[in-house]
Amino acid sequence: MADLSAPQFMRDAAKRGVEWFEAGLAGDGVTAGTVREARLMASGEVSEDKWRRVSAWIARHLVDLDAPGADPDSEDYPTPGVVAHALWGSIGGKEGAMRVKDYADRIVSAVEAESRNENGPPAVITDIDDTLFVDGVVNQPVVDYLDSFDDTLVFVVTGRFVGDRDQTVAELEAADIDFDELFMRPDGVTSTEFKQSVAARLLETYNVMVAVENDADAREAYQGLGITAIAPGDVPFVEDESDDTEGEPMESSYRAGKLSGMSKVETREFTTTIELRAEGDGNTFSGYAALFDSPSEPLPFTEVIKRGAFTRSLKSRNDVKMLWNHDSGAVLASTRSGTLSLVEDERGLKVTAVLPDTTAGRDARELISKGIVDAMSFGFSVPSGGDSWSSDGNTRTLKSVRLHEVSVVAWPAYSATGGTVSVRALDKLAQRAEVDADALQDVLTRIEAGAESLTAADRALVEKVLDRLAPEVEADEVVGDLDLLALKKKKLDLLERF
Repeated sequence: MADLSAPQFMRDAAKRGVEWFEAGLAGDGVTAGTVREARLMASGEVSEDKWRRVSAWIARHLVDLDAPGADPDSEDYPTPGVVAHALWGSIGGKEGAMRVKDYADRIVSAVEAESRNENGPPAVITDIDDTLFVDGVVNQPVVDYLDSFDDTLVFVVTGRFVGDRDQTVAELEAADIDFDELFMRPDGVTSTEFKQSVAARLLETYNVMVAVENDADAREAYQGLGITAIAPGDVPFVEDESDDTEGEPMESSYRAGKLSGMSKVETREFTTTIELRAEGDGNTFSGYAALFDSPSEPLPFTEVIKRGAFTRSLKSRNDVKMLWNHDSGAVLASTRSGTLSLVEDERGLKVTAVLPDTTAGRDARELISKGIVDAMSFGFSVPSGGDSWSSDGNTRTLKSVRLHEVSVVAWPAYSATGGTVSVRALDKLAQRAEVDADALQDVLTRIEAGAESLTAADRALVEKVLDRLAPEVEADEVVGDLDLLALKKKKLDLLERF
């Protein structure tokens, strides 16, 4: 067990500090608590908490030893700063102060080595400003690095003050950053002291492996606790190591844009028919927003959601809402309010919700009870390595996704039957390509119907959309304008689903 008693040189310094204090040489900033702890130190007694505070205090007050009166040969010696240092066990100028700081760091490291729970759940720590966000923009390499830790808790430990919690949570959720707990600084403590204190407490329960932190002092504090500390600019690059049993894996489409449009858009919706039923008083229902290992209809590619795809997202404390038809203005329930429960079972992502007594809630209850509405959908994005593709690019496997919302839908958001394009998706596609939606719908309808000829303007419209939104895809043995446009319509079908 670590020896917490003060070494003789610190006892002597503390004794001298008390004598100077009693002689009236201390400054107004010296507290009764500091004097009381100095008396104990003079007798050799130092608490674990005091050892944790010694190093940080000396680091902050080294500048006090630069004053001319801090020189023992000065007629102004000792200055109030020198007296304060002595009360903390430090005497002998900056060299003596650093000796005390190093000794305190060794004591704390020894204590942490004893208390560290190496068998606890694995965890990582990250800061926010200039770490997760740089100049208000998500620092994607750091996010990808944190996502690369499988089954690992993410603790956000920030120097932001606790009064900014609501705004901070909103920023993290808006950026789709998954985290398990947010620790924010109270008043009256420095950022480094706070982060060191939080990490020390976490080590008692968790095996904290890495801290990503932009501040050098905080990194030093983490390292003093035995935690590997990395600056945001030094995080390892995360390679996409997707694997697929159907063939040689392709790089994630979200990283390389192997299929049309997917490199540009990171969120989309996948709809699956569910069993939806009213329960109890009619305000509670349950159903499935996603089914595991159930191949989708062609999108034109086939998609499969693997068991555990939602595990990481559900472990985070991000608020997930249930909406009506993906309308953020029509909220039916939320996990934070306790009215929405999301659970992965053997079948898929099970949703249980209590509908509110609102217009949207009453409408949903009526339509569900009459069987008019019997489908759900979920909105998600894919982190690095969260999906994989078969070698022919026809099958996509979702292994880990960030869940944004679930919705009760009046009809599938994107129909995959018969090549029919949903109006809502087509409007989005036209808006992104800056073309007229009605004109695009007319062309696609005529292609789908097998029109014998199309105008040059029709071809130009389709080309414009593809040129703006999709990379080139080589076509083999294409004969005639309609065959070529039919192929390009398949690309449009894919684009409009994202």
